[in-house]
Amino acid sequence: MAKIIRNDELVWNPSKGIGPFQIGVKIKKYIQEFDLELVSDEMKEGYEWETYSIKNRDDIRVYSEDSKVVSILCDEYCFYEGKNLIGITIEQLVNVLNTEPNEKVDKIDLDDGIHYVYEFDDYGCQVWVKDNKVESFTCNDYSD
Repeated sequence: MAKIIRNDELVWNPSKGIGPFQIGVKIKKYIQEFDLELVSDEMKEGYEWETYSIKNRDDIRVYSEDSKVVSILCDEYCFYEGKNLIGITIEQLVNVLNTEPNEKVDKIDLDDGIHYVYEFDDYGCQVWVKDNKVESFTCNDYSD
């Protein structure tokens, strides 16, 4: 039987992972342990990434390349220092991280409105913001 992940277990470890999902670990471990299902094959910045989600839960996505986890995205719960980062303002996030985002901020116009994409390379994360609220949080490893 697949393990269940409680919302409060989705704790971000900068550049390492979110909750039980860790960057660099073989995706096969998580497919079996958490009953992940392949959502799609996506092309991300010229790389072939596979996208997985937990069955019956679409607020967490795990991306893999060459059979290893390369990125984890959460869009409802992502805790750091006891605070859920989803739903806070970008200013609050800057205060929590005690650092400014990279200078380049992407502005993306989607059907549901304008989104801003902030990168915090020192922390290995990317944040999508709409209406000044964090709506998704992605853990990456920018060490290469």
